[in-house]
Amino acid sequence: MHKRSRYWTSCKPFFRRTITGPWGSYIVRNDVFKVLPGLPRAKVCLRHEKGQPSFTIASSDVPKGRLVAAYPEIFYGCVYGVCSPGTMLPMKVSKLPSSLRFSAYTRFPARRSKFNDSLDIWFSHRRITHGQAAGAELMVWLYRRHVRVAPGYRVRIHHTMWAVEEWTTHDLQNGKSWPLIIFIRKKPSDYCHRLYLSKFIEFAEDHRWISRRYWLESIAQGYEIWRGGKGISTRWFRVLP
Repeated sequence: MHKRSRYWTSCKPFFRRTITGPWGSYIVRNDVFKVLPGLPRAKVCLRHEKGQPSFTIASSDVPKGRLVAAYPEIFYGCVYGVCSPGTMLPMKVSKLPSSLRFSAYTRFPARRSKFNDSLDIWFSHRRITHGQAAGAELMVWLYRRHVRVAPGYRVRIHHTMWAVEEWTTHDLQNGKSWPLIIFIRKKPSDYCHRLYLSKFIEFAEDHRWISRRYWLESIAQGYEIWRGGKGISTRWFRVLP
């Protein structure tokens, strides 16, 4: 891998690389989990080309399983002590601009894979840039393949129907737990264009899952992978303040 090249490939878990251009600065991160004690991590390789806010899963040996094994992502904001250059995050929810929105364009040739294409948005109780943001996790699923859902609510946002699930997530390593809110697009799509974040946050606030006193830490686009994943790619991702 050539550090100064705009073309690179990495198979290292938690590898990260900053991508900067006229559209802003983002960080690609290869988030591969240790699913169960005693089992090795899956091997997921990411490839980046052309210097754009994008990446491709070049290869993946994630076996069939009931648990998510990886979440390769591109993010804006701060994640575990690393912040994208020039980011306005963390920012208090009450101070977020109503114009905050994001766009994502993706591609899914991996027919036998089990995964979702999602936005992963993290909140904390106070302003932090290190450690686990355990205020709340809000996910927006644009597309899913072979993943079952059990929605408890339905809501129309941006002329589109979304199913909504609410769970509590527990981290066995640090003992923390937080609400997980998932918006699932009724008609799956491989893109979203300038989707306003405020509408999703307002729905979560109305149900007291998120407080205006919380801090928004990061906005990511990536793929929860249960099986396979090779060939899945993010062709463009952008956060617009």
